[in-house]
Amino acid sequence: MNKLYYGDNLDIMRKHITDESVDLCYIDPPFNSNKDYNIIYDGSTAQATAFTDVWSKEPPAKEEEYIMNHIEDGKYAELYKVLKGLKMLLEKNNPALYSYLTNIGIRIVEIHRVLKDTGSFYLHCDPTASHYIKIMLDAVFGPKNFRNEIVWFYPSVSATKSGFPQKHDIILRYSKGDAVYFNGDAVREAYDEKTVSRYKNKVIFPGGYEAKINPKGRLPYDVWKIPMLRNVSKERTGYPTQKPLALLERIIKSSCPPDGIVLDAYAGCATTCVAAQKSNRQWVGIDITYLAINVIKERLLKEFYYGLGIGAKEANRKLNNDTIIFGVPKDIEGARALARETKGDRVRKEFEKWAVSSIGGIPHEKKGGDGGTDGELWINEFTDAMKINKISIPISVKSDERVVPSQIRDLRGVIERDNSPMGIFISLEEISDGCKVEAKQKQYKNNYTNQVYPQIVSITAQEIIDGTYKSKLPIVEDIAPQGKKKAVKTQKLA
Repeated sequence: MNKLYYGDNLDIMRKHITDESVDLCYIDPPFNSNKDYNIIYDGSTAQATAFTDVWSKEPPAKEEEYIMNHIEDGKYAELYKVLKGLKMLLEKNNPALYSYLTNIGIRIVEIHRVLKDTGSFYLHCDPTASHYIKIMLDAVFGPKNFRNEIVWFYPSVSATKSGFPQKHDIILRYSKGDAVYFNGDAVREAYDEKTVSRYKNKVIFPGGYEAKINPKGRLPYDVWKIPMLRNVSKERTGYPTQKPLALLERIIKSSCPPDGIVLDAYAGCATTCVAAQKSNRQWVGIDITYLAINVIKERLLKEFYYGLGIGAKEANRKLNNDTIIFGVPKDIEGARALARETKGDRVRKEFEKWAVSSIGGIPHEKKGGDGGTDGELWINEFTDAMKINKISIPISVKSDERVVPSQIRDLRGVIERDNSPMGIFISLEEISDGCKVEAKQKQYKNNYTNQVYPQIVSITAQEIIDGTYKSKLPIVEDIAPQGKKKAVKTQKLA
């Protein structure tokens, strides 16, 4: 079965992926760009931070400590030698880059471990760091196992005037050993008409060598001209740094056998997972944010299940039958563990993101700039002209074991300030009777569903896990989107 893991890829590879079990690994890690990347939601101007590519000047303590404790241990010994030299080079001029390389380097060692002897590794990076990463790859995989430096060329309009526009990324291809699997016939391209015409008859070169062309086409060169995704592309998920399926399909078809397993340790928006499934390969995806996990689930549903003509509930059931999802709360203890893990974390807030995303909402990254709420849900109303109008309602999430009425009143203040018709209060545990009374002080009638709801709907983590929260909200049940999402569907990720 396909497997999707939520968590740190370093921990997951060590705990869950056995030695020499993967045929192909592709990763597209952060590029050390010193930027935040936002996901853009379909049909909305709302955004949330998908991941932060900003690195500390201090090396990641966990990774550096592990390397120091294993400097006599095989591949870690080779990595240590390289990082020691890079530290001397970078610690004054670019310490954040050294931090980034330490983070990537230790994961390269784990990827080498899980690859089969016939396996391949493709690492996607940009020209600002590719030369440093190549040194680490040489140390771990061995210089003789370097196979290609692939240039992904994506021409587009540029406003740059101070230099030549940068319109390419680097993909470094290495093999685990000499007996690497490679099927060039699976990705051959048609020859151009001039070449076909030239070789239509025999071409004899000096020395009597007869040149022929392969009837299946030519192998792609190491410069791949594949367009970037446009904003209007059907593939678009709204996730930043998304790569086109054509790029991953070429890598998978050429470097993974039909019955093989593909690993993406930075799964992002599931391009690798989707390309593998379309190519009839098994896949393992890992990502450290629940936001990405939710994007992956929605994309898999859209690509492989919604088109079957079944309802959303049945589509989700089929997805869960085909894909094992690890690390996402499946019971109340899992939700409590996630809340404990992320309590006080100013960066990830994964419990809040899990809660908001699980009910179809859009998470807010920071409190303060968003008015003190953790997210928003888009619901439907009819205008006086009987046209569908989408309305945003605020969501507040509390992971504390005990909730007090003043927290309910705070949400009511946001509702009144923003002139919202209602709000949603999500709690880890069941709220007290006093909080319930506070939440039900006012009511709201939604003319789209023709139902009356409390102005503040309280939902527990258990109700999210059970799916019983749906009866509390003005959303249309069990409608699988066909093509683009319609207004009758609660706002979801693109």
